[in-house]
Amino acid sequence: MNPADLLPAQSPDTASKQRIRFGIVLLPNFTLTAFSGFVDLLRLSADEGDFSKPVRCSWSVIGETLAPVRASCGIQITPWETFEKAEPFDYVVVVGGLLHSGAGASDATLQFIRRAKTLGFSLEDIADSIADIILDGVVAK
Repeated sequence: MNPADLLPAQSPDTASKQRIRFGIVLLPNFTLTAFSGFVDLLRLSADEGDFSKPVRCSWSVIGETLAPVRASCGIQITPWETFEKAEPFDYVVVVGGLLHSGAGASDATLQFIRRAKTLGFSLEDIADSIADIILDGVVAK
């Protein structure tokens, strides 16, 4: 089965609007500061009354597998869900990092991002991830 086919068939406009849902994809050698800063921003903005509860939005780190993804600093983050099992979301956030540091995103990851773009999901990038996927031909310059 092609992981890119497993995105929800509905567009973000028809998805449930109870909470804004973010699917976060970490590219190999992603920048940890960019990732952690973004997640902390979500945590603070989603909260109500400083209880660190995701009331207004939710997020999930997603990947092709549940294998840890190494940040450029060496720390590894394990995705919480696979592309196949991820719930529908409103935004795909791709966190990149070092451009010339070995293997890039897997074919399955690029297919997943391409399908998200095709379905009209908002594709957001942090720390040069768009440069990574432009280099791989996923999106146009």
